[in-house]
Amino acid sequence: MSTVAGRMQIDGMVTGNTHEERVLSYLKIYGSITSLEAIRDLGNTRLSASIFNLRQKGYDIAGVPTTVATRWHKKDGTRKMTSVTKYVLTELPL
Repeated sequence: MSTVAGRMQIDGMVTGNTHEERVLSYLKIYGSITSLEAIRDLGNTRLSASIFNLRQKGYDIAGVPTTVATRWHKKDGTRKMTSVTKYVLTELPL
């Protein structure tokens, strides 16, 4: 077993020869992906391009605005927040 994005997985579950195939596999397993997860877990630095291509192939992938904590802290000690897009596979093509 290994950890992907803080999630336990069985080695080799995310499969595919191309970025698109790996992103699609990741979406099917975990349900969503952010750009940080794509970089860290899949080595994909161009997630939006992969999502664009998958949409062109008929996959219904929603972009959901999400607020996440950064590594930086405010003067009061609380974490700074930023907005990112979380991509969610909503429907497979017919």
